[in-house]
Amino acid sequence: MLLGQALVATDNKAYTEEAIAILRAAVAREGEAPLGYMQLAMAYGRKGDYAQADLASAQGRLPSRRQQDRRASLPRVQKPVSPSARPVG
Repeated sequence: MLLGQALVATDNKAYTEEAIAILRAAVAREGEAPLGYMQLAMAYGRKGDYAQADLASAQGRLPSRRQQDRRASLPRVQKPVSPSARPVG
């Protein structure tokens, strides 16, 4: 997971796909990995895939058992987002 986090931290879009692949594998292995999901959300956001970013963000809140956080994230995950609804870059 550390390599994925480091790739996200570079803020270089050239590393985004590699960071996503590494972080997805890491959160699948580790199960409860809130930091991994938050980093994954940042990578998806950098890629412009806001639906996946919102989903990863919500998944990162699940282990915390913070009901309010999860409820706050749910409406954003459930609504379809048009590509023009969010700023790019």
